[in-house]
Amino acid sequence: MVPAQACVLHAPVQPKSGGVAQDDWLMQKAIEVSMLCRSKIKNASDLEERRVVVERLALFMEEIKQACRSVSVTLGIERGGIFQCLIQMHSGGVSFDSQVEDDNDILMAENTVAELLEFYKRLYASAEKQGEAPYAIYKLVSVF
Repeated sequence: MVPAQACVLHAPVQPKSGGVAQDDWLMQKAIEVSMLCRSKIKNASDLEERRVVVERLALFMEEIKQACRSVSVTLGIERGGIFQCLIQMHSGGVSFDSQVEDDNDILMAENTVAELLEFYKRLYASAEKQGEAPYAIYKLVSVF
């Protein structure tokens, strides 16, 4: 993962309004983040709540990765199988539409979480750099 201070914004474009420079990458990822969210980010509180959830999810995924690494070495079980068991144990009997078939599914989930985390790091770094609130920058780069 790239530390927030190492995130360099590139290719600024003209802002929609307010004189705040935007980043093409942030604009693209804002679209993707909006599509992943089940509900609209309506205010600064919603944005901060989602950022915290993504950080917690990233920590959870890393903990699972470490736990699976030690279990799979000991028992020879694929990480995907372990992850699927954990999901079922913690779902309280709720059925999920998606199944973790193999380690590639886990890799896709890890990549998605990493991209979400990177989006929030860049968004907050951009806001700090420009002296704006993160939600103000989000509104500028989000088309939804």
